[in-house]
Amino acid sequence: MATESKDAEASDKFNEAEFVKIVGLVEDILVDEDFQTRQTEYFSRHWKQFADENDDRAVPLDSSELQKLSTERFNIFRTYSIEMGGFLESELKRSLGEEFEIQDFLHEVELRTKQNETLMAQEKGSSGDKHSISPRVQQQQQEFETDGEIVDMLLTLRDFGRFQELMVDYSKMMQGKTPDMDGLVSYRKISDDEAETI
Repeated sequence: MATESKDAEASDKFNEAEFVKIVGLVEDILVDEDFQTRQTEYFSRHWKQFADENDDRAVPLDSSELQKLSTERFNIFRTYSIEMGGFLESELKRSLGEEFEIQDFLHEVELRTKQNETLMAQEKGSSGDKHSISPRVQQQQQEFETDGEIVDMLLTLRDFGRFQELMVDYSKMMQGKTPDMDGLVSYRKISDDEAETI
């Protein structure tokens, strides 16, 4: 019960207009060269720890080595979350004021993501046909997906699983195991013409 009331309380911190405004400000930060350089440098320093642990090994890692690797990866995630989250927060405070807290906003992003996923699952389940989703839910889904890349990036600051997936993909790219990873750690602001086609 306490968790539910806390979630509801956090959800009330950002009305729709405020949330959209902050997402727009985050997008501006993500497309800025300073952020992209910081993120790429961080990934470049740590991608080897996310390479397939059994690649090029005569003997696979044992359980204690895997545990050590998992701990090392989690520490890389935690440092990334602190550094990149701190950078985002300081940049956002310039526009939003010193009272802005990035952790509150990231919590809101998580809540909205979960709510969106639950709503979609309920719509698909109640109709029995995943293609017969109500227009209201379709619109909400479309609005959420418009900011999908930004939301995904924000979630990597709180969700180790999402961060690890991103790092594994980056590691594969660095090893030449993926043909094309355009957009993996590169963000750009979409034009008004592009936004209309989404």
